[in-house]
Amino acid sequence: VFTYYLKEDLKSSTDKRQEKEKALNKSKSDVPFPGYDALNEAKNELGAQIWLIVKDSDGNVIRRVEGKTEAGIHRTAWDLRYPAPELVGDNVNEEAKGFMAAPGTYNVTFVKVEKGETTVLAGPNNFEVVPLREGALEGAPHSEVSAFLRRYESAVAMNSELMQELGELKQTNKAIGVALKRSQSEPGELDKRYFELNKKVNTLNANINGNMAKVEIGEKTKPNLSERLFAVYRGISNSTYGPTETHKEVITIIEEELEQRMEEVEALEDEMDKLVEDMRAAGAPPVE
Repeated sequence: VFTYYLKEDLKSSTDKRQEKEKALNKSKSDVPFPGYDALNEAKNELGAQIWLIVKDSDGNVIRRVEGKTEAGIHRTAWDLRYPAPELVGDNVNEEAKGFMAAPGTYNVTFVKVEKGETTVLAGPNNFEVVPLREGALEGAPHSEVSAFLRRYESAVAMNSELMQELGELKQTNKAIGVALKRSQSEPGELDKRYFELNKKVNTLNANINGNMAKVEIGEKTKPNLSERLFAVYRGISNSTYGPTETHKEVITIIEEELEQRMEEVEALEDEMDKLVEDMRAAGAPPVE
């Protein structure tokens, strides 16, 4: 738990302007109009922020912990976790969390960010993170456990990015089909290229998410990336013992497949861009 004191509120440009206007009104003085550009800029201004920056003994930033910006004494807690690794999109889960930090020496720095400028207000101050108790079984060293958790988080981040890319790929593929229908060119080479592209997109989707025909009726399919990740998560999420040899083997399989699938996605994106360009030249409408 971090305790800090702010002598004054961190006020926005609008707050400061309104205070001045209030004082002018009180003294019955003219209140100047700041201009629409200034008002618009203030309306879209990012508010000042207080951050408690947690770093490890090697100087790596582990977490930003947001603090209150009002004057006074405040206490805010770090939950001893890394940030959530998943891709941040339209549906942001503010409650998502990463895995626990390993026991060791950390430090915290108290900073202010205002109008894009960062000011260090205090710190760094060192503190120790210690285990509450020893496990019943002797597990892996804390450093090894932490390294594996970071490896898992990287895989989760890459997988969420892959799923996002795949979703956009499928959406663009569908749009290309509609654009081809509206094309002012005769059926021919472009239709053949789209047929092959559509087949590749569906094959990639099956390789990542499983055979849709089997999934539809509840038949088992080969383990996919998400299922493998969840299998590792179940084994490490509530244990301080450390990864087993099976966990290590599975994460290696996941990493290798992620790299392969991302390469396939990038290749299909390039193929799509070329097809859309040629369709436009042939009189088809633009595709987003």
